[in-house]
This record gives sequence, C-alpha cells and structure tokens, in this order.
Amino acid sequence: MADVSTRTAGTSLTTFTDAEVRAMVTEAHRLGVKIAAHAQEAATLRRLVADPHVHVDSIEHGYNMLSLLSDVEDKSTSVLSALDAKPVFWVPTLATYYTVGQSNGAWERAARSFREYLEKQPKCIRIACGGDTSVFAHGDNALEMKMMFRLGAPWRQILKWCTIGGWECVRSMRWEGEEGEARLRNVEQLTEDARVVGD
Repeated sequence: MADVSTRTAGTSLTTFTDAEVRAMVTEAHRLGVKIAAHAQEAATLRRLVADPHVHVDSIEHGYNMLSLLSDVEDKSTSVLSALDAKPVFWVPTLATYYTVGQSNGAWERAARSFREYLEKQPKCIRIACGGDTSVFAHGDNALEMKMMFRLGAPWRQILKWCTIGGWECVRSMRWEGEEGEARLRNVEQLTEDARVVGD
C-alpha cells in the first residue's frame, strides 16, 4: 500500500454543507453542549461565526482567526458584530503546527497569527490551551504552553488559558448566561448540588 500524499492530506477542505453545520450546531446547543470546529481558512471561519444559526463555540487551529478582524473597518460588519455578540474561543494548537508544519509554512502562519493576537488582544476572541496530541510524543503535552511562551505570551496568562480557559471553552451551556452565573455563585458558597456540579 502506498503512503498518503502529504499534499492531499494537508489540503484544507470544507467537510460539511451550511445546512449540515446548522443542524449540528442547533442540535448540540439544544442539548446544552458546545460545539467546536476544526477550521483555518478565513472564508470558512467567517461562515462559522457570522451566521447566528451556525455560530460555533470554539475554533480549533484557525490560524487565520485574526484576519477576520484585520480587514474589518466598519463596526457594523456582520463578522465583528457576531463575534462581539457571542465571543468565540480560539484553540490555536501551536504545538501541532510546530511539530508537523515546519516544511509547508503552516508554523510560520500560526506563529504570526498568535503574535498578532497578543498585540491586539481582541475581547471577542478568547484563548483556550489544547493540542492535537497525536502529532507529537505522548507526555509532551506542555509543548503548547512552551510555544505560547516562546511567542511572547505572559506565563500567568498561559496558565489561565490552560486552566479556567479550557474549562470555560468545554463546559456545558448550563454554566453560561444568567443561569451559569447563579450556579457559579452557588459553587462559591458551596450550595451547588454536588451531583451536578461536575457536569
């Protein structure tokens, strides 16, 4: 059996139609579950955050996340408005690009996007730390944090992205909005039901 072509394997393709994505997002949100999208092209990212019926909760990879904002001049632009209305988490997976993206320029694009994020600090994009752990050696999960630090992120911020940022990114939707704020107050006062606090 022949090896898989690296060019084909590295090609960025849209996997689902808009209707399919709407159905997935609607059903996940109806069940109180967040939805993550693996995407990196600016046009795909725009579709995933600008349409109120398709708005995903987090973008994995997304090294063109900042291009959503860099070419926006009019504050009423749908992409910016959508992001301001419902912030999205960005999981930049720098360790993935550092490990397997050196030869095709992906690491340079990912690093540039992350540095641009650090310069702009847009409030509508929040960071969570994560990585495609199958592309680097098991046990080297801290590589993501190391890459963030090497690219200029303060270590306190990195620790926040790895702990509370990760939880906020993946927690159920019952922790969001007014209901979520009430639950968090109950946790602080130790009055949240222990049977559901870990959901």
